[in-house]
Amino acid sequence: MPRIARVVAPKYPHHITQRGTNKSEIFIDNKDHLYFLKLLSEWVDKTKSEVWAYCLMSNHFHLLITPDSLNGLGRCLHGVTFRYAQYFNSKYA
Repeated sequence: MPRIARVVAPKYPHHITQRGTNKSEIFIDNKDHLYFLKLLSEWVDKTKSEVWAYCLMSNHFHLLITPDSLNGLGRCLHGVTFRYAQYFNSKYA
């Protein structure tokens, strides 16, 4: 069954959460947190989004983010999580 499409309202804050597969850790050390935040900053700038709050836990994260456009949220999240997964897998796999 396909997932339900995300409803995006530009200029309104969205609470986003994502966790590791089978609740596995996605942040092992402080460098992982810093790299994730660097990617988030880059993609927020690229998509003209705004981050109001974030919380990075060992196996998941929360973001309160306001996209500037209809596709801004998806582009931002894809950019961050795709590049972070590449980083994480090359470091720990």
